Amino acid sequence: AGSAGACRAVAPRRAASLRSASLVMKTQMETEWNVVGIVENSKAAEGLRYMVLKVGTTAEKGSLCDAYRVPGMYVQLKPHESSDPEIKPAYYAMACAPNIQGYFEFLVKEADNTSWLWKLNAGDKVEISPILGKGFPMSKLDMTSFPAIPEESVPRDIIMMATGTGVAPMRASIESMLNGLRISQRRSVKLYYGCKSPAHLAFTERFKLWKQDGVTIYPVFSESADGFDKIRDVVDGEPRAKMYVQDALRADGVPNPKQTGVLVVGQKEMGDDLKAYLTEIGVPEDRILFNF
Repeated sequence: AGSAGACRAVAPRRAASLRSASLVMKTQMETEWNVVGIVENSKAAEGLRYMVLKVGTTAEKGSLCDAYRVPGMYVQLKPHESSDPEIKPAYYAMACAPNIQGYFEFLVKEADNTSWLWKLNAGDKVEISPILGKGFPMSKLDMTSFPAIPEESVPRDIIMMATGTGVAPMRASIESMLNGLRISQRRSVKLYYGCKSPAHLAFTERFKLWKQDGVTIYPVFSESADGFDKIRDVVDGEPRAKMYVQDALRADGVPNPKQTGVLVVGQKEMGDDLKAYLTEIGVPEDRILFNF
């Protein structure tokens, strides 16, 4: 009886130990929330913050870096150890290309509901979800396949339509070597980037590199074009103000709609408007790509 009693006393501790070991063995993609550190929080543009998170484990199967394979994928972020019920997890698409360096980059809009995040400093902690979404279905933009794509339907031209922080997954698409746009193989690659004014443009320091890679950049300003001269050398066309990106695209037209693929990130109304216009002029509906 004494021996049996001793076994009963030990069993719960052993079970707890096994449960603890099981938790330790979970990968980042199996864990509901992962605690990660902020490496950088700096001004990206007027009203925007550029944030870099060190997400840790890199090439290991089941890690966040291993799971992030397609531009347009996103995560949720929430405060670490916060009991404020008013703060809800928010969605953010990665601004960096898929990589195994162990760092994710984001654009964060300065707003009341994101103040908890953009006010943090390097060294502070946040919690990040597993990778979400499937990203842009880039296979729809393949130029070769079996059976062969008819010449008149090969997607030789790419148009990217982004507003505000929507330029983040566009940057990932432009710079990605894995599941990216394959810019060098295209006839043209255009980025229509909408925001309030030139001061609100993020990643202007990368525009020159994008242009060298073959991307034509058309900034479109909903308010003022004041300050355009500062970026004139790294963008294309004349300044357009009091206009939205979909209006700019309509004004420019799409020369070869059946050979065009389009990536869209922005407000729902903008996406719906673009999709209606693009399908009307003959862009194949399955080549109008969203990341959600």
